[in-house]
Amino acid sequence: MTRALSHDDPLDGLPSRARIAELILGSRPPLDTYAGWQHYRTHYDLLVPAPTISPQQWAMLPASRQYDYDLYRELTNANLPLQDTPMHDKVGKLIRRRLSGNTRKKNDPTRAGVMISGWGNYGKTASVCSAGAVFEKQWLELHGHLNPQALPGTRDLHAPVVYVSTPVTATPKSLCTSLLGFFRAPTRKSATLPELVRQVADSLYDHGVKALILDDISRLRMHRADDQDVLDLMRAFMSLDVTLILTGVNISGIGLLREAKWNKKTRQWEMPSGD
Repeated sequence: MTRALSHDDPLDGLPSRARIAELILGSRPPLDTYAGWQHYRTHYDLLVPAPTISPQQWAMLPASRQYDYDLYRELTNANLPLQDTPMHDKVGKLIRRRLSGNTRKKNDPTRAGVMISGWGNYGKTASVCSAGAVFEKQWLELHGHLNPQALPGTRDLHAPVVYVSTPVTATPKSLCTSLLGFFRAPTRKSATLPELVRQVADSLYDHGVKALILDDISRLRMHRADDQDVLDLMRAFMSLDVTLILTGVNISGIGLLREAKWNKKTRQWEMPSGD
């Protein structure tokens, strides 16, 4: 991904130093908020890499332009575009196919989800988020950027995709609070779990959410009662016309795909054998 070099100026089109500084110093809202997700969706593939020049061309530049080029090259090297590896393509295709099928279902009360498992720094979050961004762009264009299920006179944000990181110590209430925090929705400390669940369900529907990305799901260790309750809560979300996309490290090894049972004698949650 390079640009054709100008015979007159090998750095033709290079941003000004002020613009480079703005790109480096500029901050973005947290990804697990509506504003942060929208910033990611509209900017994740816009950075144009620095033009490729030879050492001889670089040596002929004025000192100030050498500094500008080196600064912008460091910026682009730190933000290299996501590589289209076979696994990245497979994950994106699976997510887009699942979302396409689920958004066209009318009578099925439960939407099948997707689990993406892998070791750390394998690009799970990047692959899932890029697939979600592509889906949201297509969904918004299909409906003219309007929520097709919004009530007349309402002004709820249209958010086809929601990204939330699983709380470090996950409980049903903390997960509900994180989901509501994506929209910066106010919550009452005295709110009961049924009230929070209803608020989340209403919020997902009012904002036209079709995909719910829960990152770092491996924080659920399945040996606590709260973890089992969170898993049950996520299953309930699957009946809300929302596709769950879960990402985590070694999901199959943390017991998320198996059921824990309460042993009355030992008063412990016990996992069945993996045989």
